[in-house]
Amino acid sequence: PRFYSSAEIQEGLVKKRLNELLKHFKPSEIVILSPKSDEKSCAQSVSLKFPELNIAPYKSSQSESIKFTSIHAFKGMEAPAILLTDIDSLDSDTYKALLYVGMSRARISLTIFFSEACRSQYDKLLDLGLRKTSRA
Repeated sequence: PRFYSSAEIQEGLVKKRLNELLKHFKPSEIVILSPKSDEKSCAQSVSLKFPELNIAPYKSSQSESIKFTSIHAFKGMEAPAILLTDIDSLDSDTYKALLYVGMSRARISLTIFFSEACRSQYDKLLDLGLRKTSRA
């Protein structure tokens, strides 16, 4: 996972990761998902700040672009490379379920961008999972 402390830092991390992924995947094989609406997502900001990355809403007709959409809108679909952005909370079971849906869309590569505010929650969930695994 990647952790960010501001919207600007997340945008920079997403840009860096997209450039890494473009060495191994076609743009059309990369999808950016967010629990937020398209207009409020990190991907929207990245698409405007870095037009050279050719990022477009999933519903657009630009077939050779990196796509972005909400996790809800992408439910039931999958892509070789998924970036999950705008993860600001791990408090509720609903949010965890939504995160699971987003994570399960990736066939080959998954990158998750968590707010620093989630770090302790993430660490607790990871520790809990490791303890369950070690008991099995």
